[in-house]
Amino acid sequence: MLTRSELKVENQSRVIPRPLSGPLRSDRKKPTLVQTLRAQRKREGEKFPSNVRIEPVLQRHVLAKVDPEIRKQFLEMLKEH
Repeated sequence: MLTRSELKVENQSRVIPRPLSGPLRSDRKKPTLVQTLRAQRKREGEKFPSNVRIEPVLQRHVLAKVDPEIRKQFLEMLKEH
Protein backbone atom coordinates (compact mmCIF):
# COMPACT_ATOMS: atom_id res chain seq x y z
CA MET A 1 0.00 0.00 0.00
CA LEU A 2 1.21 3.52 -0.86
CA THR A 3 1.05 6.42 1.50
CA ARG A 4 -0.34 9.72 0.38
CA SER A 5 3.04 11.43 0.49
CA GLU A 6 4.47 8.86 -1.93
CA LEU A 7 1.94 9.72 -4.62
CA LYS A 8 3.05 12.18 -7.25
CA VAL A 9 0.23 14.68 -7.64
CA GLU A 10 0.69 17.48 -10.17
CA ASN A 11 -2.26 19.68 -9.29
CA GLN A 12 -3.27 19.96 -5.66
CA SER A 13 -6.16 22.33 -6.34
CA ARG A 14 -9.70 21.01 -6.66
CA VAL A 15 -10.82 24.10 -8.51
CA ILE A 16 -11.21 23.48 -12.21
CA PRO A 17 -10.06 26.52 -14.20
CA ARG A 18 -12.70 28.17 -16.35
CA PRO A 19 -12.15 27.57 -20.06
CA LEU A 20 -11.04 30.58 -22.02
CA SER A 21 -13.70 31.82 -24.38
CA GLY A 22 -13.11 33.56 -27.65
CA PRO A 23 -13.14 37.33 -27.93
CA LEU A 24 -16.54 38.95 -27.47
CA ARG A 25 -17.86 40.73 -30.51
CA SER A 26 -19.63 43.66 -28.90
CA ASP A 27 -18.92 45.86 -31.89
CA ARG A 28 -21.27 43.86 -34.12
CA LYS A 29 -24.93 43.52 -33.12
CA LYS A 30 -27.28 40.89 -34.49
CA PRO A 31 -30.21 42.21 -36.51
CA THR A 32 -33.59 42.06 -34.82
CA LEU A 33 -36.33 39.73 -36.04
CA VAL A 34 -38.22 42.66 -37.54
CA GLN A 35 -35.12 43.80 -39.45
CA THR A 36 -34.56 40.27 -40.72
CA LEU A 37 -38.18 39.90 -41.86
CA ARG A 38 -38.13 43.30 -43.59
CA ALA A 39 -34.97 42.36 -45.48
CA GLN A 40 -36.50 39.02 -46.45
CA ARG A 41 -39.70 40.74 -47.63
CA LYS A 42 -37.64 43.16 -49.71
CA ARG A 43 -35.63 40.31 -51.28
CA GLU A 44 -38.58 38.05 -52.06
CA GLY A 45 -41.05 40.72 -53.18
CA GLU A 46 -44.31 39.03 -54.29
CA LYS A 47 -43.14 35.61 -53.08
CA PHE A 48 -43.16 36.79 -49.46
CA PRO A 49 -46.14 35.25 -47.62
CA SER A 50 -49.04 37.69 -47.39
CA ASN A 51 -50.16 36.37 -44.00
CA VAL A 52 -46.93 37.54 -42.29
CA ARG A 53 -47.52 41.04 -40.97
CA ILE A 54 -44.64 43.20 -39.86
CA GLU A 55 -46.08 45.79 -37.50
CA PRO A 56 -44.07 48.86 -36.54
CA VAL A 57 -42.86 48.96 -32.96
CA LEU A 58 -45.12 51.18 -30.89
CA GLN A 59 -42.98 53.64 -28.98
CA ARG A 60 -43.88 54.47 -25.38
CA HIS A 61 -44.11 58.23 -25.96
CA VAL A 62 -46.86 57.75 -28.56
CA LEU A 63 -49.38 56.68 -25.91
CA ALA A 64 -48.06 58.89 -23.11
CA LYS A 65 -50.90 61.45 -23.27
CA VAL A 66 -53.71 58.91 -23.71
CA ASP A 67 -56.09 58.31 -20.81
CA PRO A 68 -54.82 55.29 -18.79
CA GLU A 69 -58.10 53.35 -19.10
CA ILE A 70 -58.25 53.84 -22.86
CA ARG A 71 -54.54 53.05 -23.15
CA LYS A 72 -55.10 49.76 -21.30
CA GLN A 73 -57.92 48.78 -23.69
CA PHE A 74 -55.90 49.85 -26.71
CA LEU A 75 -52.86 47.81 -25.69
CA GLU A 76 -55.12 44.82 -25.06
CA MET A 77 -56.44 45.11 -28.63
CA LEU A 78 -52.90 45.21 -30.00
CA LYS A 79 -51.98 41.89 -28.37
CA GLU A 80 -52.32 38.79 -30.47
CA HIS A 81 -54.25 36.07 -28.72
